[in-house]
Amino acid sequence: MQTTSTFFQKYQQEHFLDVAIDPNELAPADRPEPGAKYLPQTYLIHSTPEAITVLKTLPVGKPAVKEFEHDYPKVLENIKVNLASHSLNQPLHAEWEAFIASRPKTIEEARACTSLPKWNWPMRPSAAVAGAAAAAAVNDLSAPRRAAMRAAVAATTVVEQPRTVSDGLTADGAEGRAAREERTRADQERTLLPLEPNSFVMVRMNYTNAGGCQIPLLLAQCPADFGRLDTTNPKSMINLLWWEPKPGVGRYDGDWQKWMASRGVQCEEAVEREAIALARVGFTRVAELAGGFRKLGKPTRRSLLGLEQAKYGEYSNDSGQLG
Repeated sequence: MQTTSTFFQKYQQEHFLDVAIDPNELAPADRPEPGAKYLPQTYLIHSTPEAITVLKTLPVGKPAVKEFEHDYPKVLENIKVNLASHSLNQPLHAEWEAFIASRPKTIEEARACTSLPKWNWPMRPSAAVAGAAAAAAVNDLSAPRRAAMRAAVAATTVVEQPRTVSDGLTADGAEGRAAREERTRADQERTLLPLEPNSFVMVRMNYTNAGGCQIPLLLAQCPADFGRLDTTNPKSMINLLWWEPKPGVGRYDGDWQKWMASRGVQCEEAVEREAIALARVGFTRVAELAGGFRKLGKPTRRSLLGLEQAKYGEYSNDSGQLG
């Protein structure tokens, strides 16, 4: 069956296995929460041939034949001049004479030449051939191998390669454009703001103890000088001065006090930039309150209410008043 379509495929094989070293290499839906622990993981891309129309209609007739630029009789004369006529060269002379005799000498002869292209090239891949090959591949696998493959796939993220080809007729590439736009939006959402010296931030916590304060985000203060540190790099280590909620059970809308270590020194510890869930934290007053306490301002508390990971409703008394 004649067709004006062919196929393109993103990867050379139907299943392409790769390793995502960075979570941003994964599709947005498969990425972990910002700041969550991440280990490199395998992912399997399922890539199938995409049909695309390359010609609006099938060609009709034969292509025009260019005017001849070769004078075959003169070619034969040159051969006889440059290839000495003796018994050793007789077979070569015979080959050249037979070759030239079979060449068309006029445009009419060329148009009738059966060696010119025909518009009946086989398409690849053939649906029947591809289906038979897939069935043969499945049948060729022994039961243990199939079990091993199922186990490997179960532990691997499987991604469907979006159809990206566009021909202006039957394929519009909308699926590929939508996937690119979604990835761009996800990347922009994960883009980190630069931190300001001495500013306050809220940091995601990973508690190892079962009791005591379990508030998901803790207050901390940035250093007075970052030096040459890139505070938009998720992996940058930033030294912070820590604050804790009072009382120890912790409430976002309660009082916050400096977290003091032994000898009256405020606790200082470095965290990765991506562990900071909220930057530019504000308070009810610019200066510390009596007793060295601080209270989070209403705009900050409203921002925390919108952060699912903060669990503001569980760790505050005023969540119903911030609407």
